[in-house]
Amino acid sequence: MKIIIIIAFCFFLNFSLAFAQQPPRGGGGGFNPQNMPAIGKISGKILDKQTQKPLEFATIALMRIRRGGQGRNPATNTPTNNPNNSPNNLAAKDSLILETGTVTNEKGEFLLEQVKVGRFFLKIDFIGYQTLRSDTFLITPKNAEVFLLNLQIAPNDQKLEAVEVIGEKAVYETQLDKKVFNVDKNITATGGTVTDVLQNIPSVTVDIDGNVAMRGSGNVTILIDGKPSGLTGANRAAALSQIPASAIEKIEIISNPSARYDADGMSGIINIVTKKNKLEGLNGNASVGVGTRNKYNAALNLSYKVGKINVYGNYSYRFDQRYGFGYGLRQNTFQDSVWNTDQFNNQLNKPHFHIGKVGLDYYLNTRNTLSFSLAYSNRLNDETEQIRYQNSNRNRQLSNLFRRDNASTGRGNNFDYTLNYKHLFPKSKAEWTADAVYSTFANDNQSRFTQQNYSIQTKLPTTELPTLQDVLNDNQVRILTLQTDFILPVGKDKKGKFESGYKAILRQIDNDFAFNLFDYQQNSWRRQTKLDNLFAYSENIHAGYVLLSNQFKGLNWQAGLRAEQTFTTSDQRITQKVVNNNYFNFFPSLLINKTFKGDNEIALSYSRRINRPNVNSLNSLIDYSDPINLRAGNPLLTPEYINAFELSYTKSWQSYSINSTVYYRSISDVISRIRTVDSLGVALMTFKNLASGTSYGLELVGRLQPANWLDFTLSGNIFQTTIKGTIGDGDLNNSTFTWNARFIGNARANKTLSFQVIGNYNAPNIIPQGTFVAIYGIDFAVKKDVLQGKGSLTFNVSDVFDWREFGINQIGTNFISENRRKRETQVATLNFTYRFGSKDFAPSRRRNSKGNEGEMNGGGGGDF
Repeated sequence: MKIIIIIAFCFFLNFSLAFAQQPPRGGGGGFNPQNMPAIGKISGKILDKQTQKPLEFATIALMRIRRGGQGRNPATNTPTNNPNNSPNNLAAKDSLILETGTVTNEKGEFLLEQVKVGRFFLKIDFIGYQTLRSDTFLITPKNAEVFLLNLQIAPNDQKLEAVEVIGEKAVYETQLDKKVFNVDKNITATGGTVTDVLQNIPSVTVDIDGNVAMRGSGNVTILIDGKPSGLTGANRAAALSQIPASAIEKIEIISNPSARYDADGMSGIINIVTKKNKLEGLNGNASVGVGTRNKYNAALNLSYKVGKINVYGNYSYRFDQRYGFGYGLRQNTFQDSVWNTDQFNNQLNKPHFHIGKVGLDYYLNTRNTLSFSLAYSNRLNDETEQIRYQNSNRNRQLSNLFRRDNASTGRGNNFDYTLNYKHLFPKSKAEWTADAVYSTFANDNQSRFTQQNYSIQTKLPTTELPTLQDVLNDNQVRILTLQTDFILPVGKDKKGKFESGYKAILRQIDNDFAFNLFDYQQNSWRRQTKLDNLFAYSENIHAGYVLLSNQFKGLNWQAGLRAEQTFTTSDQRITQKVVNNNYFNFFPSLLINKTFKGDNEIALSYSRRINRPNVNSLNSLIDYSDPINLRAGNPLLTPEYINAFELSYTKSWQSYSINSTVYYRSISDVISRIRTVDSLGVALMTFKNLASGTSYGLELVGRLQPANWLDFTLSGNIFQTTIKGTIGDGDLNNSTFTWNARFIGNARANKTLSFQVIGNYNAPNIIPQGTFVAIYGIDFAVKKDVLQGKGSLTFNVSDVFDWREFGINQIGTNFISENRRKRETQVATLNFTYRFGSKDFAPSRRRNSKGNEGEMNGGGGGDF
């Protein structure tokens, strides 16, 4: 009954508002141009001044003006004392940034949509004609549409220069409800993957296995273009390591999401936004790269936009061979008996990644857009690993010695089918969208284990035949996401906004493990059914939300409520144990924002979140892949619930800015990993809900530009984490103070040569039974533009000093352990990128009044 009510309410609300509303009078409104939605529309027509005929393929560049003081003539770059409505009279401290662009159609007409509020002018270029700059104009909620009819440009026999692009995006930007990391500015990740990008983002940490955490918590939701994907539905770390950084436009960090977003994720949401080029004509880029110790990458991105159709596609390939090694030392204590169980391992991975995407945008008219895309990824990985196990007494005298080798081959395929529809209502400025995404992921892995006993005296293999074990793992993930959203400006002056929507995520995961043991007497493989593991998990989430935002006495506020009904079924088919867990929850959110004079902004937010157990933590059957380190899930786990509070302050000056955030999280039913050791020295790791936990801290992000050619971004996060719980009759309490910091430095030697240095440090972090050791490293990159800006060479080195490694120290009831693992992180890569198409938007640069340099690549294609 609850789910029926939610669905009925949301559909009724969306469709009744979308199609039965009375067109309101007036325009919309907003409180902060940088945080307002992209509601502007600019249209017009370009004519030949002499013949009065329309010009097709004339280039339209929309230039944003950042206000300053004294006037400046951009044509001569000289000051003027009488600024007016002409773009030739700008303030001395004004800077110009290319907002977007297009070209005219066969009728000389153009249309620019989804423009944010601000002050602009148009720059019109056409080969053989003089450059024309329109008068400046404002896009505001009350004046969201601008019509510039019959703009006339005069012929010119002189060859015109390419469009000048002035200004550039910062590496890191702070917006109203999120922080944005612009990937193109992170040249140290050129030729790398999303994992390489994430480890350079403030608030985010990545361990040696590619597991992502935010503000000390690994319970973070990762979306691709705002939607869950089968690519991240199984082994998320492996999935992120195959998405190329070149396919990503930006990464959004939403630490305290509103009711608009999924409630899942303790520490918030990381949204990976992929590139999608919308320039007219044929555009593209191609890149190749090579790295140390057998690493190669290549990519091709193409897009073609003409009239009402935009077609795009891309393909990329990566071969990323990596070595690794490590050790685990454990001292076991039972009554008066003490002994050691140690292991030492070496491994080599040889993964091949193929990933591609094709898509189509069809602009039915200026108000209706239909989009479809298909993304595909393929993974083939060969891995070899050798682990040496040894047991010894308290004096380190060996009592047992054996080696376990593993040769495995894994294959995976992922498909994402996406269908989108968008409708804009002309009078009310309302917007309605509908989305459907179907994602599949199939992975099969075969591992051949060979276990050989060794002589304690000679350290050589014994005469015993080795134990041979074959493990087959088949993993299937299917996700269907259905979503509809409606946005309507409300209030007397349309300064407010009402939003509502419905979303369904239907997820099905099947894991099948089969174990075979080689029988030397029969000379054949025999199935070990007692070790088989067949587990199925389904999770259906139905959600509806309402969100209202407006202004009140100088305050900007946003309040929302999300309702979610969850149906889950854990089916352990070997033991025939089925556990159903269905629950209904409300998730409120609140955001209050105030902007003061002098670019001061303060914001207070609250949200309630949920962290659902993942499939691996629910499977109760024991995993025997490692004979002395076993693993089992707990199907009785319940979700964690989080109440999150944030207070942030942002201040901007001409050459530097700072953002500070104080946050607090209260967690109930904390899901934690628990490790126990039996009398034989065999460890079992499982999961349990502990009593409670809290986390609070301070995050600082600052950007400094001491010179026109130099800028720095510094960030730090200081936090206290406390966990309280019980295991059996004993208390399990742990508390620690920890921190992490990052530094990003960018320097430009000249117009074509730039450098970047990134350093990060993650201090030790606690878990219920121990502590993760510190992780730190430095990355370096240099980029050189060549071929008149059409190409670029990038050389980068990750972990320059080879410092990064993973470590964990644990203490339990009857054991003490130390584990270290080192993965190849010191890698040098050389990449070359060539851009082509849209010649009127070929990259060229000129310094603005602040000395910044900008660029716009004529390619980009529809990556991933």
